[in-house]
Amino acid sequence: LRLDEIDGSMVAIGGGKGASLGEMVRSGIPVPPGFIVTRPAFDAFMAAADTEGRVAGWLAKVASGATSAAEASKGIVAYLAEKPIPGDVAAAIAAGVEQLAVARVSVRSSATCEDGTANAWAGQLDTYLDVKPDDVAERVKACWLSIYDARALAYGAAHGYGSDELGVAVVVQEMVASEVSGIGFSVHPVTQEPDLRLIEACFGLGEAIVSGRICPDQFVVRRGAREIVESTRGNQREGLFLEPEQPEPEWRPLGERGAAAKLVDEQVLEYARLLDQI
Repeated sequence: LRLDEIDGSMVAIGGGKGASLGEMVRSGIPVPPGFIVTRPAFDAFMAAADTEGRVAGWLAKVASGATSAAEASKGIVAYLAEKPIPGDVAAAIAAGVEQLAVARVSVRSSATCEDGTANAWAGQLDTYLDVKPDDVAERVKACWLSIYDARALAYGAAHGYGSDELGVAVVVQEMVASEVSGIGFSVHPVTQEPDLRLIEACFGLGEAIVSGRICPDQFVVRRGAREIVESTRGNQREGLFLEPEQPEPEWRPLGERGAAAKLVDEQVLEYARLLDQI
């Protein structure tokens, strides 16, 4: 499905991330173009790859404590790794990539077993950046298998998910070679004050912030206000950048540049208006 074909009611097939992106597109928020490989594609792969129901057996042993998440993960991933993607699913992915018609994409897992409140799988599943069109299908499969990583199995077991509830959609989007990127929270994530927005910015790709490897600039803006309530400058020592001839993003030292402001005030306020719109 294209991003504009999905909305917040479709978490079960597009996952939390996919459904939220669909809502943003429908609301006029600028979002890089892309599509979602939906939950039924994952189910089709599993139905073809595991005709004997071995995965359910491993998961039952984890739930009962008979085996560890790490041991089960090792067995499941090895078992599924050599299984092919069904032909109709592979063809649909190829068609989506061709229609998107961009040089590089990001491929991100979107758990269909999250409810967006109590159980959020952020950080549990895999993301791949700067993927070539020919490699998208294999990266989609890697995202599927990441639901069986040890950390994800442990998380699922802790929250009472059965084998039939585990599932993954995959978001494929145009990869932006950003000079500055970051994260915007429409509600302050620490204080939970609904009228305060927190914006974090860094040089290079936002993955640098998500990984916790760098200290970003931070800005606090009140809803509807035309002023920045608080700002903190991060001394960013290195950044993650896309290079035209490199197979994947690479870290570069920033030197003195890392202490410079990542955004000017006008950009912060412009972005805060987008958060108000969201």
